[in-house]
Amino acid sequence: MIPAVLAVLSQAEGPLSLPEITRRVMADQGLDPADTRKMLAKSNKVASALRNLRHRGTVRSEMGPNDRLVWLIVES
Repeated sequence: MIPAVLAVLSQAEGPLSLPEITRRVMADQGLDPADTRKMLAKSNKVASALRNLRHRGTVRSEMGPNDRLVWLIVES
């Protein structure tokens, strides 16, 4: 899941929220983001990958619009 999340974030124009990242990962994997059950399951995996990457210092989170947490790759 980590490579998929990094691919989405590296192609993004700016920071993305968890639902946005999850939808893009699902689309890249040929899954239907409208499937609520699959979206929730994939969202949990994406969130875990993001926390892991934040712990490593690869990504960071910040407050975005509407008090929603957004994620971006840390520039080195």
